[in-house]
Amino acid sequence: MLLGSFILGHLGLLLDELDYGGSALVTENKKAFIQAGKQIAAMRPDTIVLTTPHNIRYADYIHISPGPGAQGKMTGPWGAGIEMKTAYDEEFVSKLIEGALAENIAAGTEWEVNPELDWATMTPLKFVNDYYTGYKLVRICVSGLPFEDHYKLGRIIRETSDVLGRKLVFIGSGDLSHRLAPTSPYQYAPEGVAFEEQVVEAMATSNFLKFLTFDLDFLEIAAECGLRSCIVAAGTLDGRDVEGKLLAHEPTYGVGCSAASYIPLGENPARFFLEAYAKVKTSETRVIPLTEDPYIRLAKFAVEEYVKTGTYPKIPRFWPAKMVNSRMGLFVTLRGKNSAVRGCMGTLAPEHKNVVEEVFYNAILASSRDPKFLPVTAEELPELSYEVSLITGTRPLDTPEDGTEGAVLAVSGYKRGFALPWEAQNARAQRDLALLRGAINPGDKTDFFRLSLETHSA
Repeated sequence: MLLGSFILGHLGLLLDELDYGGSALVTENKKAFIQAGKQIAAMRPDTIVLTTPHNIRYADYIHISPGPGAQGKMTGPWGAGIEMKTAYDEEFVSKLIEGALAENIAAGTEWEVNPELDWATMTPLKFVNDYYTGYKLVRICVSGLPFEDHYKLGRIIRETSDVLGRKLVFIGSGDLSHRLAPTSPYQYAPEGVAFEEQVVEAMATSNFLKFLTFDLDFLEIAAECGLRSCIVAAGTLDGRDVEGKLLAHEPTYGVGCSAASYIPLGENPARFFLEAYAKVKTSETRVIPLTEDPYIRLAKFAVEEYVKTGTYPKIPRFWPAKMVNSRMGLFVTLRGKNSAVRGCMGTLAPEHKNVVEEVFYNAILASSRDPKFLPVTAEELPELSYEVSLITGTRPLDTPEDGTEGAVLAVSGYKRGFALPWEAQNARAQRDLALLRGAINPGDKTDFFRLSLETHSA
């Protein structure tokens, strides 16, 4: 049974134990968080389900922390800190995943990267633990899946508590915009202020439909943090009247931090917000939809933003698990008019922390640093097409005419030369081009390798 849903930020200034020295700036929020902590403690929940934006986030998968429990530590600038240890409700996790999969929502405990509790989990829980610790936790990280899936997940969380007979409290952890003032982490943007005004009004009026109708591009520019946690909170209250209160909101250092509580009341058919959302036309967005190849969309985003601004853009959030959790060499090829090559750069081995960064930086290099071409101009962007070729395997090239699929690598001492399959008409020509690229003399002792490629194009 759901006892209440809360939306709580996770600004470190709220915690005296971290001694950031700015607690006077969050006086109202601190009072509100203490109030929320006491309110939750009085409910004495069996289980607290908490969503965080600061564990591992995937575009195509909602990660739920596995195992019997976890611990974490936060340390302030002067060495003081908070340590926290909590048990997980494994039965709840299992039943929740079962319910999510039944609704075709990709959720589970795979792909864990860091089992430690994150600060977006520990900050709101600290205010609960000061008064009550008799609960088990379910920690969920929000994802890049559609807003509807997050809303449905909230409903499934409530239904799971009913099936298991758990007294449940939900906490949606998340700050709001990070661009409210020049002191903001990402500098000021009017979109940040506009987002803050709209989402705070929605929280104050319990108008959860507004959470679902924000444009994704707008959210990227506004540098929001916790909207998806708000949406899951709304889903836990699907079809219910609520007693809702915005307990506090403060834009400290240009970062919006709020506290709100929602107590479920009787059923109300007018508050099935997914039905209303289905009737709302949303705008086109350049943030990656799941139906579009993520490798191509990332390469295109990187090139377009770099060419237009002349600076490296911030990599958008939420990528498929296989891109986040793998490292490999790859090449990005740009094609212009008549499919002619307009730039190509890549790495034979990974040079960045994952495939997301490898695609991003190689795409920018292909548009600006390929020595065979001038940098791409903004006027050319509409006519560009993209190829991303992942290096998935290597084998010795047995004969000069050993196939034509894949790329050829020539190795002679410290020299390396590389030829992509489309750069030569046959295997022998590929070998010759690889020698030329590596400045290798034809008579030098050279080993040749055939590289298997997984190519994405659009």
